[in-house]
Amino acid sequence: MTAVFDRYPNGGGEMLTALALADHASDDGTRVFPGIKALAEKTRQSERTIQYQLRRMEESGWLILVSAGNGGRSMTSEYRISLDWIKGAEIAPIQKGASDDEKGATGDTKGCKPAQERVQPVAPANNRHRTISEPSLNRPAAAAPAKPSRGTTVPSDFAPDQTAVGIAAETGVDLQAELANFLDHHAARGTVFKDWQAGFRTWLRNAVKFGQQRGQGAAAQRGQQGQHRYAAAAATIYKGVNL
Repeated sequence: MTAVFDRYPNGGGEMLTALALADHASDDGTRVFPGIKALAEKTRQSERTIQYQLRRMEESGWLILVSAGNGGRSMTSEYRISLDWIKGAEIAPIQKGASDDEKGATGDTKGCKPAQERVQPVAPANNRHRTISEPSLNRPAAAAPAKPSRGTTVPSDFAPDQTAVGIAAETGVDLQAELANFLDHHAARGTVFKDWQAGFRTWLRNAVKFGQQRGQGAAAQRGQQGQHRYAAAAATIYKGVNL
């Protein structure tokens, strides 16, 4: 209690409360658990003033809450006085409020009005997290439409692109004939493609490859037929001749 008389930064009613708390504490400042009503009666102040003073003591660091009571009978909060302060450390003086007001010591609740000064202004709810979009002169160009993720049947207005036209021109394939064959083939089968242009280009390349194979097969067949005719003619010419 002597340390409170000598070093507690505030006087008035708050100092009376600090003296009462020190009277309840052990030598090391622990085991402080007086009831609000008991403190109010002991210091001749209102219970509301005591509550305000305890809150200010906690904010300054002089008083530390160990465990909070649950509001039941005989279940008061437990505090301890700052060990650093007991050893000689100083705490910042608390601004004058209800605890220093003489009216607060008489139980008048006017001493609690300074609590209103700590209310921080809050912006209206409709102003929170507002995103403001500003026009930009360098907006990126619109992205090209994405290809469908699923395949479709052949479009009714399908027409070869320039790449397919170029393939036909380079390889000598009849573009219109192959287009008709392509559409009839896949319409009859109900084929589903994701990219019909790519499908038609593949069809044209296969038409070139298959045409080459057919040409090679026909040439080979004509060669075999010529050999057979030559053998038959030779057999007729040399029939009955003993070679």
